[in-house]
Amino acid sequence: MADQDSAFFTSTTNRINSANYHPAIWGDYFLTPVSDSKTTDTSIQQPFEVLKQEVRRMLRDDIDESSQKLHLINRIQRLGVAYHFTSEIEDALEKICHDYSSDGNDLYTAALWFRLLRQQGIKVSSDIFVKFKDSEGEFKESLKQDVDGMLSLYEAAHLGIRGEDILDEAIAFTTANLYSFCLN
Repeated sequence: MADQDSAFFTSTTNRINSANYHPAIWGDYFLTPVSDSKTTDTSIQQPFEVLKQEVRRMLRDDIDESSQKLHLINRIQRLGVAYHFTSEIEDALEKICHDYSSDGNDLYTAALWFRLLRQQGIKVSSDIFVKFKDSEGEFKESLKQDVDGMLSLYEAAHLGIRGEDILDEAIAFTTANLYSFCLN
């Protein structure tokens, strides 16, 4: 059996080597290992540390509006650098959870608040979205024009748990209306 495998491998290799493949335009650039990829240049590392400290300061600072801090945390997460600021983000979200007032907030900010806290594992009620429904229990027609709010609600609604009917309705509402928005 081993002889058959060896014979197959040899014949396959010979066929591949004997083919008339053109050499790659890159040569063997991507085949050679990068030397010293683990070492970082101090001229890059120092400004990087300064920027990290600046972001940490921004996360710790008391901002008048918690929505500004929510937007900052969202941007940090979307940039993919949140792992540098895990404890600062946890502290900021914990403070926002206790100090946040949903009165007067737009759909985008309310859904962002809900999503960030749920992702952090903080239990928050989905009743925050009740104020975006009309007297008939349907989501308001005016929300269809708020694309950012609809996208934020769509993301937030996927963090629902069983029995949160308002989030199931939010998924159906945002899916249908964002799809129709894309068609226009």
